[in-house]
Amino acid sequence: MLKRIAYRLAQMMVSLVIVTALVFTLLAAAGGDALTGLSDDPAVSEATLQAMRHTYGLDQPLPVRYVRWLADTVRGNLGESFFYHAPVATLIIPRLLSTALLAVIALGLAWTIALALGMLAARRPESWIDRL
Repeated sequence: MLKRIAYRLAQMMVSLVIVTALVFTLLAAAGGDALTGLSDDPAVSEATLQAMRHTYGLDQPLPVRYVRWLADTVRGNLGESFFYHAPVATLIIPRLLSTALLAVIALGLAWTIALALGMLAARRPESWIDRL
């Protein structure tokens, strides 16, 4: 039983790394970075943008950025918000209660609708509701 749980956890970790690497790569392939929006501001020079890209490691190759991001995320360092100029983790924590409450309400609503439709479909076999 313990071996099976360990195997499943290992599978989950491999899947998580593959999915995050894929998303990271697709976002990079889309072009631009977190500082691209600043390039439209005439008050921000190209030299300033390049210095900021170097500071945040955005001038590094994609695999280096991914490994650094993954290592920081595992350590709980989610980076700094450009908008709020504060650590992202400190911005997320207060919002977790609201998110959890919303998720519980959505789950309850989904279960209620699914149960009602399931009972209706069971009462009318071979009907369009049953097929739906």
